[in-house]
Amino acid sequence: MGRPAKLTPREEDDILARLLRGEVAADLAREYGISKATMSERFAAVVRELQAIAAQLVQVENTLRALPPASQLAALRLAEDIRMQQGADRLLAQTLAPRFGQR
Repeated sequence: MGRPAKLTPREEDDILARLLRGEVAADLAREYGISKATMSERFAAVVRELQAIAAQLVQVENTLRALPPASQLAALRLAEDIRMQQGADRLLAQTLAPRFGQR
């Protein structure tokens, strides 16, 4: 069994939110009593991934806004159809997997 975690899940959520708002990792590490290395190991990749996803969302929103209103509506309806199909596919896979010994 490893060392007990220095941070609670709530503290980890708080740190992540503060990093995403632009607070300095070294300051947060000092505040929470963890090393800068620990801060980097736990949060750097997550912060980069969330920033990349947010940038993609903004790009898609801007692209959608540039379309005529009828095309915006059509694109949103297509997206909803895709979400529903993906949900149906997941449900089907979950239903059939036990029958065929798959996970």
